Amino acid sequence: MVIFLGKWKLTTENNMAIIGNIDGVPVFDKKEEAMVWGKRNGLTGYHTHDMNGTTGYMGGSDHAKAVQKVRVITSPTTPTTTPTTTRTSGGGGGGGGY
Repeated sequence: MVIFLGKWKLTTENNMAIIGNIDGVPVFDKKEEAMVWGKRNGLTGYHTHDMNGTTGYMGGSDHAKAVQKVRVITSPTTPTTTPTTTRTSGGGGGGGGY
């Protein structure tokens, strides 16, 4: 669900108000919401960000930990490989006999 409220575009993640995101990590309007998100993603604590003059809260005790967790969560679980093609050429003709 998306709600436009003044300068904020509010969305909900399990009934939590997200006021933005930084580096792919959601920023919430309440520290409790940030801590719930953090706990769900294996993080503890919260830290703050200035969101256009308003304090926003992000899960994780510091930004680097929160971003690292999101990168781990969104990384593919299996490595991707580029398929290779093997090209072979036809054999040459046989020589003439005497």
